[in-house]
Amino acid sequence: MRIAYDARPLIEQRTGIGRYVRCSLEALLAYKEVQEMLLWSSRTIVKGGVLGADPRVREKVQRGWKGNVWLQLVLPFLLQRYKPDLFHATLFLPPFFARCPAVVNIYDLTVYRYPATMEEKNRRVLDFYNKTVKRHPEETVLWVTHGGCIRPILMMLKGIDMKRYFDFFKELKPDNTSVSIIEVDKVRGHSLQLVNCTKHL
Repeated sequence: MRIAYDARPLIEQRTGIGRYVRCSLEALLAYKEVQEMLLWSSRTIVKGGVLGADPRVREKVQRGWKGNVWLQLVLPFLLQRYKPDLFHATLFLPPFFARCPAVVNIYDLTVYRYPATMEEKNRRVLDFYNKTVKRHPEETVLWVTHGGCIRPILMMLKGIDMKRYFDFFKELKPDNTSVSIIEVDKVRGHSLQLVNCTKHL
C-alpha cells in the first residue's frame, strides 16, 4: 500500500499535532503492508528517527503557495501524479478536487475558557451526525474521531442536556481507540449497542 501524508505538521517547530502525526507515521511503518510512505509539504520536513531511517519514506517539498492554497491547488497534482492508495489529511481539510480515498483528522476543539464555543461545537457535531443518518439510511457508517465529538452524541442518546457537558466530562469520556456502536432503526430510533469497548487492545 502507498500512503500519502500532508506532512506540514512535521516542520521544525514541533506542535501537539506534529507529535501526533509523527507517532502515527511511525506506528504505520511497523506494518509490512505499507510499501511506500509519501510525505508532502510546502515547507522543509524534519524527519529524524524512524522516519529518517526507513527507506520506504519519501519526502516531497513543493514550495510556493502556503496553507490551504497549497492544499487545494498543489496537492491535487501530486495525488494525480503519484496515485497513492490513501491520503491522510492531517490538518482538518482534504483537497476537494482530488479523487483519492482520504482520512481527515479533526482535532478536539475543547475550550474550557469560553464555554459558549463548546456549545456551538456540540451543535455542529450533532448536526453532522443527523445529516449522516439521513444520507446513509440502512448503511453502515464508520466514524473515526476524538472523544470531544463522541461525547455529545452519547449525551444526546442518553437524554442528557448539553448544558451539563462538563458535569459528565469524566463519566462519558471515551478511551483512546475505543469502539462504540449505534444502531438506527426507523421504528425504535437510535440505540447504543456498544459503548467505549477496548477489548481489541
